[in-house]
This record gives sequence, structure tokens and C-alpha cells, in this order.
Amino acid sequence: MQRSVFKRSGRVVITIVRWLLVVCLVAVCVSALSKTKSHETTSAAEKNAAKKCKEERGTTPSSIQAFKDKYGTNPNKANAFGKCVSQLAKAKSTS
Repeated sequence: MQRSVFKRSGRVVITIVRWLLVVCLVAVCVSALSKTKSHETTSAAEKNAAKKCKEERGTTPSSIQAFKDKYGTNPNKANAFGKCVSQLAKAKSTS
């Protein structure tokens, strides 16, 4: 009689373990998908920001210098494009 009780409890434990594994797998998949979508959104915002900065920078030497003066923070203002993209991408992601 005790053997049948152990067989039943063993089946219950196996069933519970299977359900826990299924729940954990679903949680991992949902977490991975949400991280992927947020990364895709950020990169899309950065691409649009890069296009806007490229337009703003222009092609003439005077427009390029004005762009560097506006966004550049290091001594030679060489980081102006990256600062512009970062600023626009942050503004777009917060709105």
C-alpha cells in the first residue's frame, strides 16, 4: 500500500518539475524578446538622428565649422558628430 502512495507522489513531483521548467523557459523567451525590441528601437532612433546630423552638418567648410562649434566638446571639436547623434537620440527616446 505504501508503494502506491510513493508512486503517486513521485508522479506529482515530476509533473510540478515539468511545469516549472515550462514556466522558466517562457520567462527566458519573453525576456530575450523584450531586450531585442528595445535595442532595435534605440538603433532606429540613432539612425534617424545620424541622418539629421548629417544634414545639419552640411557640405561647405563654413557649415561644417559651425556644426563643430555647436556640438564639439574636445579641443579640436572632432567629436561633434557623435555628440550631435547622441543628443538627438536621447531626446527622441525620452519623448
